[in-house]
Amino acid sequence: MIKVIPFLLLYCILSSGLLANSYNCSKKNHAHNSSQKSAAPVQHYLDVLHYELNLDFTERQQSKISGNARLTARVKENRSEIRLDLLGLNVDSILFNGNTANFIHNSDSLLIDLNTTVNSSDTFEIQVFYQGTPQQDASGWGGFYFSGNYSYNLGVGFEADPHNYGRVWYPCVDNFTDRATYDFHIKTDTFSKAICNGLLINTTNNGDGTQNWHWQLNQSIPTYLVSVAVADYEFVEYQHNGLQGNIPVLLGARQADTSNLKQSFRHLPDAIDAFEEMLGPYLWDRVGFVLVPFNSGAMEHATNIAYPRATANGTLQYETLMNHEFVHHWWGNLVTCETAEDMWINEGWASYMPILFDEYFYGKQRYLNSHREKHREVLQWSHIRDDGYKAISGISHEYTYGSHVYDKGADVAHTLRAYLKEDYFPCLKDLMEQKAFQNLNSGEFRDILSQCSGRNLDDFFDNWVFNPGFPHFSIDSFRANEESGSYSVEIALRQKTKAAPALFENVPVEILIGNSDEEEIFEVNMQGSCGTFTTSVDFNPEFVIVDPWQKIADATTDYWISIDSSGTYDLNDALAKIKVIQNGTVSSKILVTKNWIAPDPWADAPQNLHLSLEGYWSVQGFLDENLEANLELIYDGSSSGNNAHIDTELLSNSEDSLILLYRKNARFNWAVADTFKLLTGNINDKKGRVRLPELKTGEYTLAIYDAQKSDSTVQFLTTPCQTLTIIGDTQLEQEKKSEKDFNVYPNPNKGKFQIDLSDLDLNEVEKISVYNLSGNLIWQKLNPDYLEEVSSKKWYSAFYMVNVHLKDNSTLSKKIFVH
Repeated sequence: MIKVIPFLLLYCILSSGLLANSYNCSKKNHAHNSSQKSAAPVQHYLDVLHYELNLDFTERQQSKISGNARLTARVKENRSEIRLDLLGLNVDSILFNGNTANFIHNSDSLLIDLNTTVNSSDTFEIQVFYQGTPQQDASGWGGFYFSGNYSYNLGVGFEADPHNYGRVWYPCVDNFTDRATYDFHIKTDTFSKAICNGLLINTTNNGDGTQNWHWQLNQSIPTYLVSVAVADYEFVEYQHNGLQGNIPVLLGARQADTSNLKQSFRHLPDAIDAFEEMLGPYLWDRVGFVLVPFNSGAMEHATNIAYPRATANGTLQYETLMNHEFVHHWWGNLVTCETAEDMWINEGWASYMPILFDEYFYGKQRYLNSHREKHREVLQWSHIRDDGYKAISGISHEYTYGSHVYDKGADVAHTLRAYLKEDYFPCLKDLMEQKAFQNLNSGEFRDILSQCSGRNLDDFFDNWVFNPGFPHFSIDSFRANEESGSYSVEIALRQKTKAAPALFENVPVEILIGNSDEEEIFEVNMQGSCGTFTTSVDFNPEFVIVDPWQKIADATTDYWISIDSSGTYDLNDALAKIKVIQNGTVSSKILVTKNWIAPDPWADAPQNLHLSLEGYWSVQGFLDENLEANLELIYDGSSSGNNAHIDTELLSNSEDSLILLYRKNARFNWAVADTFKLLTGNINDKKGRVRLPELKTGEYTLAIYDAQKSDSTVQFLTTPCQTLTIIGDTQLEQEKKSEKDFNVYPNPNKGKFQIDLSDLDLNEVEKISVYNLSGNLIWQKLNPDYLEEVSSKKWYSAFYMVNVHLKDNSTLSKKIFVH
């Protein structure tokens, strides 16, 4: 029998009360606990049509409930006994169609002897009378809570297997695929209100200090979405005009919290409009949230979302959380992933839709910023928090609530938009209509979208959903030829991969061609390691960049910016900062990119020099010649903080001997940057900044001299593209570069050494500079002779870089050791 693990909404919040993404619920906080595993298999033969829960909460101060559950059900095959799930409560008696039935209740399995055989065509009733204290999940997340004036449930358990947790408070078929409608009859004292799923039908005062609350849900849901909350609630109610008429909105909070609740939820009507426009009509009885004193997350119970009281604080600080929970009424509650292994269908999309709300309500720039922040989280943290790179489909039980499901799932939802283009929202609506109140797996998802759009999405799902990793796209080279007043532009686009088993195929990639005055975007279909594409423009292009609007969630985070004023440009998610001292005559336009992938290796690198395997930066575009600006690049090899784990492999020891390398583009070899300054408060804390006094286009990467560090290489699936050799730098120029060299001897040296330039043309040499590995200038000679002698008597014992600066702006470098 197939084991089906139901899905959970989890949107975790840091214990401090600050909103965070699901990855903050780290593995260690919800590690698998075998004592919580359900030994009972998922049932496919029993179909519950309706639950009527009659429960007494008047003893909730003693953490007790009592009552009965009446189930209307049928079987899919002839049966004489059935099993229900009920964990930890005490069963007093059971009726089958009004007659007493024998039962065995072991752990969380309630086996009922029907004393007859029911046929698949029969509908019958089971009534279970029970009482006791419903339990919480061992992790602390999920189950039932009695806290002060509040009693409420969260419909899942972190450590439970399966994760759905209806069984802790009523007998049910607690699996992912069985859906039913509900009636709730909840008895409370007269000072309290009960709020459940659906609509409030009536309230009855019993005349004995108690009252009954009757709620009814007319749409079918699985058990993990069922909800009850009891406290001295007040109702905040209004009607919202939706696509299919008025939608009742009911929010529950204690009287002291209602003012803050209204302010924090003031954009809920906008969210209803936004998601109806994107996904189709809201099909539920009402919109509902209820505040509970739980600070570690929220739960998207259908029409009655359990929402942390602390986050309804009168501000919009947690608006993303509100939107995440609410949009589950499409992704999760309406169309539900078939198994927990496909949780990204629920949680990835619910994590992405608030970013789309940002675009809908706040504009495109807010959308780009929100997506970039989410994408940076994926590249920096997902493999750390989930113990490696994983496919988002087929996720294991241990990582159901992990960063790949939530954050990379959102990345994939974002990238799908670039594939489907104008069909994106229409096909999402079509999916919602086809699969409303049903389950969905990734294969069905692919097929429905392919049929709707007329696009074959096999490659998209194979690359982004069914396999781990990321592509990486970069301009290898380009050239432009003038033809009758226009320019024919030939572009070589290179693909590398990060943690992926193969190159990505049929990826729609936008390419921007521009100069100081004009820009034009066109799209190419990229497959393989190198693609050559030709187009024409009406201007002479000065630069070509990839995906300026971040439509593909590849292994980069970047900022496409115009520099048109002095000041500081914080490019946080690219781990960079630009300080403009004096603006240019015209605006500069650049793409600053943090590439989360190893740079190309340094051909014939000095011994014991190790390039970063974890990333490099690129600056592309147009810089006005009158612009005065510097560039700072952030590094961090520590294990804590916002920038942690970025340079862990490179900085396995200290930052001593850390240097910055530069090259003009992919056609040049690396060389030590002309001038840079290492800014660090502590040379051993593995974090700091590198400052370059001049912002210029090109590529930058970190490297370190470390004789103790073992040599590491990165095996790319591709090598630099070879198709375009005459681009900016001709093939002849490249060959000349390879012939240029100089010598330094003796090396190592003590007291003095010689710099021999006899293999160079002195007319091409501008100066010689010697830097220590912190980027400080130690010695320099302008217009040098063929042989220069340098005294090193007073230098510290260390490695130094000798740079010969040529007048074509290239640099030749060699390392020496002074002892």
